[in-house]
Amino acid sequence: MSMTDWFNLIIAIGTVSLAVVASVYVRLKAKIDTKTAAGKAFDVVGKLAVWAVNEAEHSQDGGAAKREFAAKLISDQLKAKGITGIDEKMVYGAVETAWKEAIENVK
Repeated sequence: MSMTDWFNLIIAIGTVSLAVVASVYVRLKAKIDTKTAAGKAFDVVGKLAVWAVNEAEHSQDGGAAKREFAAKLISDQLKAKGITGIDEKMVYGAVETAWKEAIENVK
């Protein structure tokens, strides 16, 4: 395997793992220990994702543009709250999970 193949594999595994983390949040959000710093950050990202997805739904943009809009909203809010250490992949995973949950709630 070339270096590019390894890099793509690592990115794919990272993306899937972040989507799993976001999915776990959605299912266990009532049980997350918000007394720890990690629990608080995880809770904030999940709540921001749900909010950002709702806001993006009201924009005039299409699919990918809505995802970018929601991700930027989350990133801006995390910076405003002084929360660091949340990477772009986790934000996108949270957006995707919140979008899936929103779609399921509509059905």
